[in-house]
Amino acid sequence: LPIDDLVMVESLVALHCKGCTSLLWPPAIVQDQGGEEVMKCLRTGVLDLRAQTDLVELPDMSQMAGERIKTIDIRGLLRLKSLPVTDLLSIRTLESVECEDCLLLRWPPKHVAEQGGAATLKFLREGVFDLSNSGFHLLPDMSGLAEAHLKVINLSDCREIQEIDTELVHTMTTLQSLELRGCDKLDFPPEFVRNLGGRCVVNFLRHHRLNLSGHDFESLPEDLPSLKGCELKELDISNCPNLTS
Repeated sequence: LPIDDLVMVESLVALHCKGCTSLLWPPAIVQDQGGEEVMKCLRTGVLDLRAQTDLVELPDMSQMAGERIKTIDIRGLLRLKSLPVTDLLSIRTLESVECEDCLLLRWPPKHVAEQGGAATLKFLREGVFDLSNSGFHLLPDMSGLAEAHLKVINLSDCREIQEIDTELVHTMTTLQSLELRGCDKLDFPPEFVRNLGGRCVVNFLRHHRLNLSGHDFESLPEDLPSLKGCELKELDISNCPNLTS
């Protein structure tokens, strides 16, 4: 649609386009709401879906990256379970995702959604899930977060946690760092691996690679034999000038 031309017609209050199935913008879910809602959407760039109370998932947004969406408003959609984070982040014009009171929404966390749409979008773009200094014994269920576009999970100083599901590094393909320093009760991965930092942990769990290059130690870590059953494939000790044994 020639959106610029349409919005310049100041007297235009309704644009009826229901059934125009080839149009990417406005999407069919807006077209079905009637001409006035369509025109409001075009003028403001707000995709208001609050009236879609039966919505379980958002409409396909993979083709909307070039459209003029500024705000997506899904507040109060009680049946909505997930957000297509990757598709949302591809919309360059997007400024806000309003998702307060979506009680079944797995991501973002409630305390983030309550900060408002701009803060929510910032959180989604950064992709950091900070659980550091938490007192739980087991890692919260993250099986529903495979599409959350997470880059970093910070579990540092979670001193009571005893076990983590290492499969999450495979299901969360965007995950780059898993911080486990200070998790004293974890048996795996070993402490010396955890102390190498989150990126090394992910590389170790996902690819069975251990990068010890550039360190100033004189001997290899004493815990190295504990990796016997870990299917370690690559060990990098290059540029360790003090290594003697």
